[in-house]
Amino acid sequence: MKTKKCKFWNVTFIVTVLLILPSIVQAQSSLGMFHVDFNANPGILASGGSSEAFRSAGWNSQTSLTMDFNSVALRIYNDASSTTNLTEFALTIGDVRFNFANFMQTNDLLLPPDATCIAAGAVAGNDHIIPLDYVTAMATTLGPNPMTVAAGDDAADRVVINFGNGGIAPGYSALFELRFEFDDSIPIANRPTSEPLLGINNSMFPQHFPSYQRILFDSDTPNPTFYSDLIDLVDSSDNAMLSATFANGEQSAPQALPDQIGFALSSFVDPSHPRPNFITPSASGIAGMIPEPMSCLLFLTGALGLSTRRYRPAC
Repeated sequence: MKTKKCKFWNVTFIVTVLLILPSIVQAQSSLGMFHVDFNANPGILASGGSSEAFRSAGWNSQTSLTMDFNSVALRIYNDASSTTNLTEFALTIGDVRFNFANFMQTNDLLLPPDATCIAAGAVAGNDHIIPLDYVTAMATTLGPNPMTVAAGDDAADRVVINFGNGGIAPGYSALFELRFEFDDSIPIANRPTSEPLLGINNSMFPQHFPSYQRILFDSDTPNPTFYSDLIDLVDSSDNAMLSATFANGEQSAPQALPDQIGFALSSFVDPSHPRPNFITPSASGIAGMIPEPMSCLLFLTGALGLSTRRYRPAC
């Protein structure tokens, strides 16, 4: 009788393990990881920081530099180790005195990288950057029930980008630009005429073309004097936030963009930036895995079987 009971528990243990393992493997294989680089120059991101792109960027005039930093190029990379496509990306402005704007030359919320000559060649030479033919974007308000608004609206503080045609496959990237402006509610007289990060003083340009570095990565405190210090490396609580969604429904936790000073292998420096040790920050994320109810049931069944086997007397 004892021999039969031992065989029964051995069979239960083996069957339980066989049932649990596929669920564990499936949960692990649904991993989604992504990385985002930001830069004023899309050509630098498209080429992976080639020397040619740096030389081209080095010819920027002060005015061109201001215009370049008024928009930001984003390269969203779905890590090669991911096992599912990246289908959506969201970016939220932390300092709501600014909003997402459209591009004057296209009237669109997104600007494709091949729309500028400085990036066209680099994009054409990189077959791992997906075309934007099926990519759509919308500006929304903040809050639990966001509403779609027009780009340039004072409430356009969040942008949601959908990657159609299956999304961004593992090992591939999407590259585009976003532009910013002051809310109309901020009077011109109250806007700064200097931008220390760009070496600009007593100019009308910062009043109309604010730098994305200030908007996304450094707004000091919720309502500070405009650009009261050179750069804030302590508090990123009011910096912009990003998140990504994958084809299997998994979503990364929203995370605040960091402030960074120093050199990082994952980011690129604009050579014409007057503070060359300022590196445009980058961010990485991972989609959270939520176990399915059946997986939890199988796990509990296995745990019960193992605990029962462990405390039975020896046969």
